[in-house]
Amino acid sequence: MVRATPRHVLQKQLALCWRSPARPPSWVQALADGHPEALERVRRGLRDLHAAWVAPRWPTIVASCRSDIGGRIPALAADGLTGAFTALHPALAWRGGLLERTWRTAEYRLDGYGLQLVPCTSWSGPPLFSRIYWEPGCSALIYPARPAPVCGAVVAPDLAGLLGRTRAAVLESLRDPCGTSDLAARLAISAASASEHVTALRRAGLAETARHGRTVCHSLTPLGQSLLTRH
Repeated sequence: MVRATPRHVLQKQLALCWRSPARPPSWVQALADGHPEALERVRRGLRDLHAAWVAPRWPTIVASCRSDIGGRIPALAADGLTGAFTALHPALAWRGGLLERTWRTAEYRLDGYGLQLVPCTSWSGPPLFSRIYWEPGCSALIYPARPAPVCGAVVAPDLAGLLGRTRAAVLESLRDPCGTSDLAARLAISAASASEHVTALRRAGLAETARHGRTVCHSLTPLGQSLLTRH
C-alpha cells in the first residue's frame, strides 16, 4: 500500500507535514515525486519498526484486539451501530446514518465503500479516521483497544485457591466472551488446556458455550458473574 500511494497524495500529505520555511531535503522531495527508491526507503523503515516494536509484542497485541472485539459484540448485537459507536468513545455518535464526532470538525464521504473498525494497542487518544480513497474498502476508524486480561494479575487469592490459579484466570478472562483460541492466546496456554478448563467451568455451571457454525463463543453464566463479583 505504501509503494502504491499515488503521487498527488504524497505531495499533499508531505506538504501538510513539512511546515518549515526551509527547503525540504532531497529525500523528502524525492518522496513527494513518488521516486521508487524513496518509497522503498520508507517501506524498509516501516519493516524495521515492525521488527523492533510490533513483532516482539505480537501475541499481546493479538490478545488485546481479540478481547476488545469480543467485548464489544454484545453492544452491537443489542443496540446495533448506535450502541457499537457510542461504546467506542463518548465523542462518537451514530445519528441518521451519519457517524458524528465532537472533538474535531471534518467531513468524510465513503462513497458507498465500507469503514473498518480497527482496535489499536499503540494509541490511547480519541478515535482517528484514516481515509484511503485510492484503495476502496481500506478506510478505517482507529480506536484504542482495551487491554486483555493478564493471567493471574487480577485473580483474587481465595478464588485461585478454590479453583486453581489457571482455572480462576480462565474464569476472570471470560468476563469478555471469546473463542477457545482467543482464550488460549490471552492466557498464554494451549488451546487444548483452555478447552479443558472451560469444560470444567461449564460443568460447574460457571460458564456456557454457544456454537455458531464452526466457531464457538465461551462466556460466563449469571452464576459465574456472581462468583467474580463476590471476589
